[in-house]
Amino acid sequence: MAEHSKNKIAPAMPEGSGYNCIFRHNWRVLGTCALPSTWIFKINSIVDGRGWGWYFIPHKNMDYTRENWYEDQTLVLSFSEEVDMIQTILQLDVKS
Repeated sequence: MAEHSKNKIAPAMPEGSGYNCIFRHNWRVLGTCALPSTWIFKINSIVDGRGWGWYFIPHKNMDYTRENWYEDQTLVLSFSEEVDMIQTILQLDVKS
């Protein structure tokens, strides 16, 4: 089981999980170019210690010299278990 952090800024992640950790089951999250910290807490509670991560796919027009370069990328959430990906899709409020 995941060790839960009392730190509201940086939650404890399951071992082998986090940024640039890629697993078999991937969800391209449309409509956002960032991972809100509130989602990390929520996803940690869904996966209950199983592996998950996130990474970004740059768009063809990505220009790192622009001030708002981060807007030209797609967030991908990645999960070791398909059930965790499905539960995350159903439980996350991606409009917020």
